[in-house]
Amino acid sequence: RSAVDSLAKAFEHEKTQQDKITLQEQLKHSQKMQFMGEISSGISHNFRNILAGIMTSLQLIQLQYPDDPNLQKYAAGMIDLARNGNDMIGGLLKFARKESDRRKSVFNLADALEDTFRIILTAFDQKIKIRKKWPGKLPFEGDRAELSQVFMNLAANAKDAMPEGGLLRITADATNGKLIVSFSDNGCGMDEKTVKRVFDPFFTSKEPGRGTGLGLSIAYGIVKNHGGDLTVRSTPGEGTTFTILLPRPSVEETIGNTMQAAARIIGCGQKILIVDDDQGIVEPLSILLDTMGYSVSAAKSGIEALDKYQAIRPDVVLMDRNMPGMDGQVAIEHLLELDSSARIVILSGYESDGFDGIDDRIAARIKGYVTKPFEVDELTRMLTEVMDK
Repeated sequence: RSAVDSLAKAFEHEKTQQDKITLQEQLKHSQKMQFMGEISSGISHNFRNILAGIMTSLQLIQLQYPDDPNLQKYAAGMIDLARNGNDMIGGLLKFARKESDRRKSVFNLADALEDTFRIILTAFDQKIKIRKKWPGKLPFEGDRAELSQVFMNLAANAKDAMPEGGLLRITADATNGKLIVSFSDNGCGMDEKTVKRVFDPFFTSKEPGRGTGLGLSIAYGIVKNHGGDLTVRSTPGEGTTFTILLPRPSVEETIGNTMQAAARIIGCGQKILIVDDDQGIVEPLSILLDTMGYSVSAAKSGIEALDKYQAIRPDVVLMDRNMPGMDGQVAIEHLLELDSSARIVILSGYESDGFDGIDDRIAARIKGYVTKPFEVDELTRMLTEVMDK
C-alpha cells in the first residue's frame, strides 16, 4: 500500500513540475509577443511618417502637373510602391497585436493572404519559391489579425521544412459552403508519429532554441475558435500540406474596408490648422491643401498650436499625436478647454487602437482619426464630413 502511495505522490509531483514548466513557457511566449508588438508599433510609426511625407509630396506633384503624362506615370508608380510598403507595415502590426485588440469583422480573406504573401516574399530566402492562387474576393467574418497569425505560422513552418530551398504553394478557394486555404511545401516532411503530435502544445521536432512548439498549436486553436478545422498531410522526404477549412458566410456581406470611389473634393477657403513637428509632412501637405482651395496654417508644437488656434479660429485642426514637449493628446485637451466645439482630427503613424491606442476620453471628443500615410481623397472626404456636421 505504501509503495502505491509513494508512486502516486511521485507521479503527482512530476505532473506539478511539468505544469509549472508549461506555465513558465506560456508566460515567456506571452511576454515575447508583447515586446514584439511594442517594438513593431514604434518602428511602424516612424516608417509611416516617412511614407506619409513621400506619398503627400507625390500626390502634390500629381495635382500640380496634371498635363504631364510622364510625371503622372512615375508619381503613380512610386505611390504604388509606398502603398505596398504601408501594406507590409499593416501586416506586421496585425501579427503582433494583443488578444484584447483583436476584433471580429467582415473582411476579405484574400487581402489577409496578400499581406502574408508580401511579407514572406521579402523575408524568405530566395532559394524558396512561392506560388499563390486565390480569387480576388473571399468574404469571411472573423478576426483578421488572428487568421493572419495562422497564415504566418504555417508559412514559417514550411520555410523551416526547406532549409536547402524548395517550393511553397499557397492556395485558397470557396466551395461547398467552405473556405479552403492550403499551405503546401516540398520539404523534408514528417513521419506518422510526428504528424499525430504536430498540434500538441510545446511539441517540436526542431533543434533546441529553434522554436517554442507553440506556433502550430496556437494556429489550431485559432482556426477551431472560428468554427473551422486545421488538418495536416505529410510524407517523409516529399513534403507537407496544411489545410484550413473555414465556414463560408451565408450572406455575401460588404467587405468593411472596401472604399468607394469618390470625386475629389475641393475646398472653398475653409481654415485648416496643421499641427506636426515633421516638416517633411507639414510642407507638402500645406501646399497640397492650399492648392485644393483651403486656407492653411501650421504649427510645429502643441504650445504653438494653442496660440495659433486663438489667433485664427480654424474650421478644423489636423493634429499629430506624438510631438516633443506637449504631445498631441495633451494639446487636444487644452484646445477643447479653449473651445469645446473645436473640430479636431488626429493624423498619426500609430493605429487608433492597439498597443498605442488613444485615451478613451480623447477618442470620444475628436471628430476623426486618419492613419499615415493617407490618400488625398481620404483626407479631403474626412475634412468635408467633419465640417458638414
